[in-house]
This record gives sequence, C-alpha cells and structure tokens, in this order.
Amino acid sequence: MYNRIVVPLDGSLAAECVLDHVLSVAQTGAEIILVRIVAKPHLDFVVREPALSACLDEEFTQEARDYLGGIARRIALPGVTVSTCVLAEQGPIGAIVVEFVKQANADLVVISAHGKTGLMGRFMGSVAEKIVHHAGVPVLLAHP
Repeated sequence: MYNRIVVPLDGSLAAECVLDHVLSVAQTGAEIILVRIVAKPHLDFVVREPALSACLDEEFTQEARDYLGGIARRIALPGVTVSTCVLAEQGPIGAIVVEFVKQANADLVVISAHGKTGLMGRFMGSVAEKIVHHAGVPVLLAHP
C-alpha cells in the first residue's frame, strides 16, 4: 500500500492521463499530493517594474492553484486525502520534482511519460526520465 503519492501535473491532457491510475492505487488512508511547477520567469529584461513582475508571478501561481484545485475536486475519494502544492521555482523541472518527492516523504510518484527528447525520450519524456532515475521511490509511468 502506498501512503503518500505525488502526482506532478503540467496542465496538459497528456499529464492528466495518470489520474485513473492514481485512483486505482490509492487506498483508504492514502494521501495524494498534486504538484504543479510554475517556472518563475526572468521578467526583469521585459518588465522593469518590480511590482508588475511580482503581480505576474502571483497570477501564474494562482492559475496553477485553481487548476490543481479543480483536479483535486474531480478525483476526491472517501478516505483519501487530496492536497495540492504549487512550486514557483527556477531550474530543471525533473530536479525540482525529485527534490519535492524527497521532502514530502513520498512512497510513490505517478507521472505521465510524454515528450520526445534524446534516446530515452523515445520511451519517456526527459522530465519523467529524471524522476524515474533519481526519485528514490517507485514511479508509476503512464503513457497517454
């Protein structure tokens, strides 16, 4: 049984293909943590006003919160806790997810494999590849 399941989502239908799989492995008492990374843009070269830049960051973050909240309501199950986390970070998405998985003490990651980069990209996306190799917990990889 998995107690803490991390589900990284990027807002695409391809990423959401994992939701049925998550529901099939989540048992009573489990926690599902939906995660979305909001890449903090370097807007300094475009937007010179710090207040406007901060406002844009907050808008992107709020959109991500709203998106995850909708997904959380959609997959609500009796006896299963569904929480959400928006990470406004800079850096490689795979590395950010791996660090979150470790900090959250997750025991399973469920992620979609999509994207076509490099040799391994023929089988899974580069973000998924990073998570599979470095998460340190089982990864359920679903193909859209």
